[in-house]
Amino acid sequence: MVLRIKRYIRKRISDPITLDDLASEAGLSRFYFARAFRTEAGMSPMSFLRRLRVEGRADVILRTPMPLKSIATQVGFADEFHFSRVFHQVTGQAPGAFRKRA
Repeated sequence: MVLRIKRYIRKRISDPITLDDLASEAGLSRFYFARAFRTEAGMSPMSFLRRLRVEGRADVILRTPMPLKSIATQVGFADEFHFSRVFHQVTGQAPGAFRKRA
């Protein structure tokens, strides 16, 4: 189940994805799905989604001068501020600082 959901997330990484979407894809209730995913994957499904979105964009931050606002919307974040906050939670540094250090 976790592998199927991870593939689903990867295919739709830039789309808005909710916990209900993931539970429906797994064919489980929202509560049972969240618990089963956490047990198997070691993190919540939404934490996995955020981590995947951030890790997938780290290379773009390093390789291009693209504005962070554009990068954020490409991977499904509502705005640059939300992307920056989640990026910091995942990597321990702000995306701008990450770009400057490289």
